[in-house]
Amino acid sequence: MAENLKLDIGKLSPEVQKLQDALSAKIIGQERAIRQIIKAYVPTTVNMHRDNRPMGVFLFLGPTGVGKSETVKAFAKALLGKREALTKIDCNEFQEQHEVLKLLGAPPSYVGYNDTPRLAQKKIDEHQTTTCKLNIILFDEIEKADNRLFDSILSILGDGVLTLGNGEITDFSRTFVFLTSNLGSHEVRQLIEGSGIGFKLSEADRDDLDDRIYRASKAAVTKKFRPEFINRLDKIVVFRSLPESALRKILRLELENLTWRIWSSPFKDFKFGSGEPTPPRLSVIFKLTDKAFDFVLKEGTSDLYGARELNRTIDRYLGFPLATLIGSGQLVHGDKVKIDFVDGEKDLTFTKEGSILIQ
Repeated sequence: MAENLKLDIGKLSPEVQKLQDALSAKIIGQERAIRQIIKAYVPTTVNMHRDNRPMGVFLFLGPTGVGKSETVKAFAKALLGKREALTKIDCNEFQEQHEVLKLLGAPPSYVGYNDTPRLAQKKIDEHQTTTCKLNIILFDEIEKADNRLFDSILSILGDGVLTLGNGEITDFSRTFVFLTSNLGSHEVRQLIEGSGIGFKLSEADRDDLDDRIYRASKAAVTKKFRPEFINRLDKIVVFRSLPESALRKILRLELENLTWRIWSSPFKDFKFGSGEPTPPRLSVIFKLTDKAFDFVLKEGTSDLYGARELNRTIDRYLGFPLATLIGSGQLVHGDKVKIDFVDGEKDLTFTKEGSILIQ
């Protein structure tokens, strides 16, 4: 009997759903970017991806501090188990020919011929796991790439292979390629500053701002790059400016990360199997008041720079003081700490409020 099939893009396989959930938990306010990555990943799960080219090629644009590089790291964590499980090429560091040779390999008789290029097969494959034989490459600030490097990137995007200086060939057909760019950043900055948006911009006005940022970014890309490069991209993704609600979620995630850093700190230098007693977990329970939370949010985020300064702000106002209190013995395993902010002060206050341990 014939059966009509209905395509439901919201119904994903367990594998893909797990990936989408992992990305959504870490990448806040960029649902469109996550959706594009998922669309590229789905065919790979049933071996329907195109041959002789990378599995996905994305150009990420948009304001600074909105999660472009963070999205790639979250993807690496979800697929390969570690945020660092990717090959990152900072194109700003490869603007001279001798630097580019470190990536592509030196030809015979040149200095460095015997050195393994960073884009050699065994180099890009080193992050693969027993269950995932995929690679992730990030070309950061692609607009700053030397012409020779840029031509090599074109070869990767077009044919899925790269011939190195020593004649060896690297296969990128099982690779997701991400490129980020700050093109249009001057225009984007003018749009954000000129709008006077603040955190309280309405959703309709923010959508209008995002649309203008999108058009400015796309125009800058069209002006900078040749058509053959643009035609080899699967998707140009312009990241949204982050509203206050998204920045608050990001701050909560970073506070959870600080909690994990405290909890796991005794084991960072401990060698299991050494015969030494296992150190106890240092579970110092800290809680921010609303005033303290808002202070950290204000100091670490902005419409112009997104969450770019958030980690440094947390380290300055929370990480360093807590580390000092723990290191001096004023805080120990099980202690509860209230963190507050007093109007007119420059720093947060820390008050010990008992212990979670049974006395």
